[in-house]
Amino acid sequence: MTGAARTAIGQCAGLILLIAPQQTPVDARISQVDFRKLLAAKTVAVVDTRSEAEFTRGHVPGAISLTDADLSARTAGAVRAIAVLKKSKSPIVVYCACPAELTSLRVADALRAEGLADARALTGGWVEWFNAGNPVETGK
Repeated sequence: MTGAARTAIGQCAGLILLIAPQQTPVDARISQVDFRKLLAAKTVAVVDTRSEAEFTRGHVPGAISLTDADLSARTAGAVRAIAVLKKSKSPIVVYCACPAELTSLRVADALRAEGLADARALTGGWVEWFNAGNPVETGK
């Protein structure tokens, strides 16, 4: 991926977030460093909560696309994704476009409610992953 393309798809939408503190379990997040170790060892399932268009432009290698809206609506795609995650029996790392992990925390909570106890949000999300120059796949 070229430098210009990396810059173009790695920028956040210019949003300013004013957030009330959330009550989340201490282990509800995983650091980028710990995630990279799991990914390198191929011992993790990865969930991208961004839109299909964002996912297609670039995502963490091996990630599956599962939006918050699809999960909430229990679409056929969401049901299939949950089944795949349950079969993998691997820890699950969820990321979103928001560096504050708002959507990924919500999706990780929903996955834990589905019986996937080891679902955690990636600290810094896609923005930090991408901007650090980590590996990116394109397409579906």
